[in-house]
Amino acid sequence: MDASSRSYFVCWVRFNQKDIYLIWYSSHDGRYDCRVLVDENNCIRVFHDVPSLQRFADANQIVLQLEEPILCNFDIVKSWLQNPRRSSVDQSEFLSVWNLCDDIAYSVNDQKFVVYIKQHIRLWSDLLWSVHPIRHKRDVRVLRRVLAHGIELFRSHIALSSKEIEC
Repeated sequence: MDASSRSYFVCWVRFNQKDIYLIWYSSHDGRYDCRVLVDENNCIRVFHDVPSLQRFADANQIVLQLEEPILCNFDIVKSWLQNPRRSSVDQSEFLSVWNLCDDIAYSVNDQKFVVYIKQHIRLWSDLLWSVHPIRHKRDVRVLRRVLAHGIELFRSHIALSSKEIEC
């Protein structure tokens, strides 16, 4: 797929109390295909600020959409993982992290995580539609496993791409 069939956006991430930025993109071919930009070593391109991301985009002829980035806060989820309880699930924050981890899994070709997420689509749907709060202990366990694996996936792929970010 060529770059002209994609829309590119700035993705703002808070990780280990640091704000970092990624290039996130979606396709226009009628399929759900959202990913983050990775380099030739399959590492996530990470930027410390929007101007450096913009310079990279300009140098690589990537046209970014002019939208204010929305924060994807991994730190909230990491904090919850220390003491996971049903009553403390922030559904919109968790959904944001889950979705980005899903996009990262596709981007770095982590099929194990992609399959695992698909097995738990009902829980994802509950987060998406906020039909009801997370009610069952099993759901808390699954949510904990999915998000912990997703955070590790993200951490391991940014650790490879940027020595300046402490993971």
